Amino acid sequence: MSNTPKTIFLVGRAGCGKGTQAALMRNMLGEDHTLYFYTGQKFRELAEGGHTYTTNMLKEKVLERGLLAPRFLAIWAWADKFIRELKPEHHILLDGSPRIALEAEILMQALTFYDREHAVMLHIDIPASEAITRLSKRGREDDVPDAITKRMEVFEKEMKELRSFVSVHPQMKLVEIDGVGTVKEVFERIRPLIQ
Repeated sequence: MSNTPKTIFLVGRAGCGKGTQAALMRNMLGEDHTLYFYTGQKFRELAEGGHTYTTNMLKEKVLERGLLAPRFLAIWAWADKFIRELKPEHHILLDGSPRIALEAEILMQALTFYDREHAVMLHIDIPASEAITRLSKRGREDDVPDAITKRMEVFEKEMKELRSFVSVHPQMKLVEIDGVGTVKEVFERIRPLIQ
């Protein structure tokens, strides 16, 4: 594996297995050498850890309805992580970010600031029907049918915008990963891209 720090964005519709694959990737890259960030977990921690206007709105408008958080919160969350914890030798692994072109643009500004020349966006692609089946089985309280359907629709729109952004951005490369199969099969498709 190359010693050059890697910058990897893991994206895909809810239920595609991003978190599972991220854990395997962290193990391969080295836990101590990887700055890992999962946007959804940060939102849940924020909502559980306080009683401010923002945390109350996050609970009521987003988490309890199974909807997507506004992008300003995602940007704040990973930017705060970078500011507090990023070291020059770290690999960066973002799980679930960026979601929209504007966020990707701001993220690329941050990476330019940190002298990161190249980033790879891995899109774990599964059909919407497969995602709905998986989400229905995982049993999280925000995985209700209406919310799942809405998230699928929003994801399609956002992914189209992201593809357009990445296609003209020289610092970022989009790689499509077939997300159907066993955890091991999917990871074997990812492994060569991060070695």
